Amino acid sequence: MGRIKMEERGPSGGSRKSPEEKKTSGAQKASDSVEDLRSQGPGGAEEPDSRNLVSQGEDAGEHLQEAEVEASGTDGDGAGKSSRFLKGLKVKGKNGRKNRKVFAVFAVLLLIGVAVVAQSISKKAKETAEATEKAVPVEVAVAAKGDISEVVSFTGRIYANYEVSVIPKVSGQIEEIYVDVGDIVSKGKALAKIDDDHIATQVRQAEAALAAARSSEEQARLELERAAAALSQAEESFQIAKNNYERGKFLLEQGAISQAEFESNFQSPYINAKSGWEQAQAAYEMSRKNLEEIVPSQIEQAEAALEAARLQLENTVVTAPFSGMVSARFADPGDMASTSQPLLTLVELDQVKLKVNVTEDDVNKITVGQEVEVFVEAAGERPFKGKIVTIAPAADSRSKLYPVEILLSNKDHLLKPGMFARVNITTETRKNVLRIPVEAVLEEDGQKIVYIIKDGCACRRVIKTGLTGSSYVEVLEGLRPGDQVVVTGQEFLIDGTAVTVVKSEGGAK
Repeated sequence: MGRIKMEERGPSGGSRKSPEEKKTSGAQKASDSVEDLRSQGPGGAEEPDSRNLVSQGEDAGEHLQEAEVEASGTDGDGAGKSSRFLKGLKVKGKNGRKNRKVFAVFAVLLLIGVAVVAQSISKKAKETAEATEKAVPVEVAVAAKGDISEVVSFTGRIYANYEVSVIPKVSGQIEEIYVDVGDIVSKGKALAKIDDDHIATQVRQAEAALAAARSSEEQARLELERAAAALSQAEESFQIAKNNYERGKFLLEQGAISQAEFESNFQSPYINAKSGWEQAQAAYEMSRKNLEEIVPSQIEQAEAALEAARLQLENTVVTAPFSGMVSARFADPGDMASTSQPLLTLVELDQVKLKVNVTEDDVNKITVGQEVEVFVEAAGERPFKGKIVTIAPAADSRSKLYPVEILLSNKDHLLKPGMFARVNITTETRKNVLRIPVEAVLEEDGQKIVYIIKDGCACRRVIKTGLTGSSYVEVLEGLRPGDQVVVTGQEFLIDGTAVTVVKSEGGAK
């Protein structure tokens, strides 16, 4: 058997409504009556007269009462707030019809007022939401007192502090090269070896020459001693002959002897003795000079020759003139080394130089010895401390810029020749001035402007600026300490634009 759908019916045989349906029925009728009244208001098709208003108010009142009665009929304790409110509004008296009309009019006016208030609140909420949606999000910073430095930046490349071509001091065949490009070497380290056989022979020859010179010195000393003895004997013989000569002259003057006897016995021995003595003196002087001057000079020359030969032997080992890095290599073992061609190129990297070109507007603002900050992207983000060591007195003829060299410490060898670098040079510093971030400033029609925040809106301000640093700009006119200036989002603003501050930075420190 199929299911039979049963309906509850009232005493009159019709369907019986549920409590909820009863509430809805009465309330709906009252609402419809209110809508009819509103439609005939100032915006409706026709103007209602007082009788129509009362009549329709009565209908609304009856419908409200029906809703109340139906609600209270279903559940004595379940009557809603509207039922209790309407009961409180009933006017008891003999003239029930009149009271119902008053009640109906009051109910209609109450419902109209509630609807108007609700509509007004909804409109304001909508406008507020629309305004919030249209507000431009911005970031702000506070204008405040602080220090500011003007910094100019220049770019250039890193160079080795020293770069030397290593040229051998002797010629010969290369036996070994101990280093290659990129090797770090210390001062005095062996770089290459040249064949030394022929130079070693020269050393042995020089040693022999020195030994001979020292031997001749002893011979010269013996000769000097013999010359001294001969001179002494010749001087004695000369003195005897001289005395005889004087005695013979006296005898000749006295007529005791003849002229022939005088010349034969006295004058000739005297002349011979004198000549012997003079020859002995010359021989002695020669021996003395040989020992004291000639032989020492020969020894000195032999020693110098030996020292030169030994130095040449040492130079067959090519060493580093300073600590640095091998940047180039031009020869291999077996090649012939020449005293006019380099074997290697060595650069000094414990210190490096940055070379930049400075404009004429800034060259007089910097000084030799001034400390600077250098940034080399290839060597990391940290700044390197440097010092200006040279400023060219004249501009380059082609670029019209002034070459400047900056010396940098490079103990860890992070900086290498050829790297690109940027240097920041402070040219002026001012203390305790009003400043704002540089990104807050815009330029329009030759004027510098900022936007400040006031009552949730952006206000355009023309300002006058002073010194400009890398992060801040000095404000001379147009702002006061504490003003909030827009630093992000100002390109979307005009005077009066509503804004929403999404981030605020504190004042300058």
